[in-house]
Amino acid sequence: MRIRKILNNNAVISKDTNGNEVIVMGKGLAYGGHQGQEIPESKIIKTFVIREPGVKRQFVDMLQGIPISIILLTKEIVDMAKVDLKQKFSQTIYLALSDHINAAIKRYTSGLVLQNRLLFEIQRFYSEEYAVGKKAVAMIYDSTGIQMTDDEAGFIAIQIIGAETDQDIDKFYKSTAFINQILSIVKYTLNVDLDENSLAYNRFVTHLKYFAMNILSHQTPGRRLPGSDLLTVLATRYHDAFACAEKVSRYISQKYNYPLDDDEKLYLTIHIEQVIRLGVK
Repeated sequence: MRIRKILNNNAVISKDTNGNEVIVMGKGLAYGGHQGQEIPESKIIKTFVIREPGVKRQFVDMLQGIPISIILLTKEIVDMAKVDLKQKFSQTIYLALSDHINAAIKRYTSGLVLQNRLLFEIQRFYSEEYAVGKKAVAMIYDSTGIQMTDDEAGFIAIQIIGAETDQDIDKFYKSTAFINQILSIVKYTLNVDLDENSLAYNRFVTHLKYFAMNILSHQTPGRRLPGSDLLTVLATRYHDAFACAEKVSRYISQKYNYPLDDDEKLYLTIHIEQVIRLGVK
């Protein structure tokens, strides 16, 4: 690859072998370089393929305002998250997370530590992403000497969750509130104490996460079971779970203007029955 435009000492615009415009990054990559010069492979740390003009502008702006050390630290954190969560992320995570970490370092340096109001929910519902956040905080400490709190681990987890589910932070807050409310309905309707360490509970929470995304975006779930007939059978066999699912359905319809179809009620009934049998203390 050759330099087409120098953005700063650490980043240039080039083209890859497929003709895609890319931003190429590496410490001192462009120092003393010029347009048309071959980029040393040994200096390339990260390459971003830019397909949308808006994203390109954001990357260029980011490179002007965020130190290369923070961007490279973010790359290490994202690489760790990919392995730990077995997930792929869109490249916009580098934008969002670099910006967040840079702002957090500035806050901590000035003595401003924010409280994460959803830390408890993040720890309960997104334990794997929270564990990544904890590792990220440790990596930030190793790199900068700044010791951040569990609240910040939670904020980083939110960024990871948003990249996993392709939802913005506002939707994350709404989906977390949704999960809390549904769990409360189940708990108090059936008068049970849910075991948050049980497999059934965690499966139910996972179902609610995706359910929340569908409801908040008003999307119809892709999967289907043989609806009405099976639901009729389950309504008799799992009477309490079905009655609870009906109560949840009424709440969702009233609160979110999202009437549940038979298939959605069926899945909900199955999960509630499982959590009654296997996920109660």
